[in-house]
Amino acid sequence: MRHQYVIYTATGRILRTGHCGPRSLAVQAQAEEMLLEVASLIGITPETHWVDAGELAAKGATQGVSVDTTEIAADGVDMATITGVAAGAMIYIDNVPQGTADGSAIEVTFDLAGAYQVRIAAHPCLDWEVTIHAL
Repeated sequence: MRHQYVIYTATGRILRTGHCGPRSLAVQAQAEEMLLEVASLIGITPETHWVDAGELAAKGATQGVSVDTTEIAADGVDMATITGVAAGAMIYIDNVPQGTADGSAIEVTFDLAGAYQVRIAAHPCLDWEVTIHAL
């Protein structure tokens, strides 16, 4: 019989999912990780779910985040302003970490023309994403 599980952190963030035989279930979690055995992994991903008080839970929508424009000049001066980002949220541009939000507005500028994917990750909410076009 195969056992299905999620490995998660103390904050409930799912690190990985998997399945194994009964003998190897106990060795799946490493130091400072926890294991939760689940009936099914269908539809369960680290992007859409987390572990809340020992139970799987769907992540809620990121509330209140907005951007004032998605088109700016590629001059390093013109900016898009993102507001409503909770303190502690991680900020990514094209999947490269840019830092942690402090609760104030985030101003984004670019020197080079292109489409830039901005992502705000505020666990346990769903990630918020926008594409900023620098022209």
